[in-house]
Amino acid sequence: AVVSTQSTGETKLSTNLSSKTFFQNQLAGLKATFQQHRNTLKTLEDVTTESKLRSAIETLEKLLSTEKKLSEEINAVVLEGKNIIRSIDNMDDMKRIQLEVQSLQSAYRVIQNSISMKHKKYTAILGQL
Repeated sequence: AVVSTQSTGETKLSTNLSSKTFFQNQLAGLKATFQQHRNTLKTLEDVTTESKLRSAIETLEKLLSTEKKLSEEINAVVLEGKNIIRSIDNMDDMKRIQLEVQSLQSAYRVIQNSISMKHKKYTAILGQL
């Protein structure tokens, strides 16, 4: 019985570690994507000509088209975070993971809102030209 318990414990531990690694990698990847989106949004601030406006709208539409995929990735990270939280006993780790997940979801909402608002604004300006 000891051997199987030990074996199961090792399996749980390695699954937990790979789960945490997956979670951290996904989190890092999404944070990098968000930073790219922020940088892109900054480059679209100085839109002074109609051609820049059209180009900006096209760029924003590309960003909007990735929304579904990003949303799915975020949901996977949230789910993974919940799974990790269920498997750990350390309250500090639980809180840290919950904060990371909430921060990720919040950053996503802010960025998607910025992209959407800027797209609406630029589309309206183009419509007035």
